Amino acid sequence: MYFLFYLLFFSGVLLILRNPIFNLKQDTSTILEFQKQPVCFWLLGFITAYLCFLLLVSVWNVTAVRTLTCKHSLNNSFTKIKFNAEETIYCKLVSENFIGNINNNTTVKNLVKSEIEERIDPEYGTSVPYNYRIVLFDKNRQIPLTINWEENNSIVDNYRYSIIDKENSSNLRQKVDNKNSTEILTIINYILIQLKLSKRMYITKYEAINIINDYIKKPTDNSLILEDNLLLGAYITFGICILLAVVSILIFLLSPKTSYTFNLQENVFTVQYWRFGQEKIDQYSIIDVLDIQLEEKDSIQRNRIILNLCSDEKILLTSYYDSTFEARQQIVQKIKTFLETNFQNNVA
Repeated sequence: MYFLFYLLFFSGVLLILRNPIFNLKQDTSTILEFQKQPVCFWLLGFITAYLCFLLLVSVWNVTAVRTLTCKHSLNNSFTKIKFNAEETIYCKLVSENFIGNINNNTTVKNLVKSEIEERIDPEYGTSVPYNYRIVLFDKNRQIPLTINWEENNSIVDNYRYSIIDKENSSNLRQKVDNKNSTEILTIINYILIQLKLSKRMYITKYEAINIINDYIKKPTDNSLILEDNLLLGAYITFGICILLAVVSILIFLLSPKTSYTFNLQENVFTVQYWRFGQEKIDQYSIIDVLDIQLEEKDSIQRNRIILNLCSDEKILLTSYYDSTFEARQQIVQKIKTFLETNFQNNVA
């Protein structure tokens, strides 16, 4: 997949760079027309579009929501005593992208406990844990609940985990009443739950651990739904993708272009500009064209094409210096030959 991305990227860059900036558009006995193409703008637009594509692919494939849903196999204590059955907890851990497509679906049998796993960042050269995540344990393995490692000072720590109660919202309101927090998002969430407008309560990673472990100890609880939610970051990334796509389209549509036309029938030299969707036309008499030359810059062997008029005005056919001497020399020679033919015809 990544090989295809890089192949498309470098193929596009190569295609744009091989496209001549100064392009011969029309060449007849009476009309000679060149067009200066905005290759640099095209390259910028292509890179912007490619970044948009990469971000869209990443946000499509990366997990934005991970939901843990648990149920007791025996939630009736009388049944457990009568049949002498061992109670087990079956859980499903579902990972989804930002539009709900399932990326992974894991079954957890016999959930034993959950705890916070700590990781030390070697860059800090200290034994103090820097990254954290919630992990689940069954009898045979360790399964991460947290989508990615979170920093200790993460500002979204209190808002990424949530407990959901779809059936009995009164239990959720009771849990919210027991929370004591002055943070603005917690207060807003509290009001929405009290007004029965929301069925989720945002909690910290430590509260999430306690809720999971308490659920394991209480067989009378019917179900548990706990979510690690990074949808806000996914939607922000998707919004950036849309912005990059719009910028890329605008770059291609509004790229500046310039057309130079020598018309022997009308004896007119026309310079036609397109800047940000606006057109401007300057016209000169071909008789006023004194000379065309390659202007070299010092000793670094870079040049640009200049058209000299009788009025001492200079028209820059290429506005910047470049080292493509042969290609530009051919353009200069072609224009000179065309103008000399016109001069000879006038003399005759």
